[in-house]
Amino acid sequence: MPKHTITILEKLILGFGDAGKSAINEDFDQVLLDTVDHVLKMVFGEPTAKTIYQFLETRKGLRREMIPSHLEDFSSGLNMLFMSNAHLLEKLMIKHLCSKLQLELDQKQNLSFVDYVQELKSRKKHEESKVETK
Repeated sequence: MPKHTITILEKLILGFGDAGKSAINEDFDQVLLDTVDHVLKMVFGEPTAKTIYQFLETRKGLRREMIPSHLEDFSSGLNMLFMSNAHLLEKLMIKHLCSKLQLELDQKQNLSFVDYVQELKSRKKHEESKVETK
């Protein structure tokens, strides 16, 4: 096997370099989607959660799997649907996301939903990179 093929395989298997960063992003994105699902189903039940996803797709062109890369649109869609109560859902999602990621919830920060998710993603990447270097 050529040497560069082994290096690419090592990166994929061991999670180093760009391949490792991509895996971290995919893992985070999946945890975020699972969290959104969990909170919507917990608060509204599965049929209504499906209706919320349909609303987001119809009004915002946002399919469920697009949420991690289109957080602004997701938050905006929640605000369209739930108005002033959207922030309660977003806070609940942040709380559950912190729990799933095993990160402490810093309630002193006054961040938007989008900024909070980005902050958590950054903190998780930082933690993962510390683990990789050990």
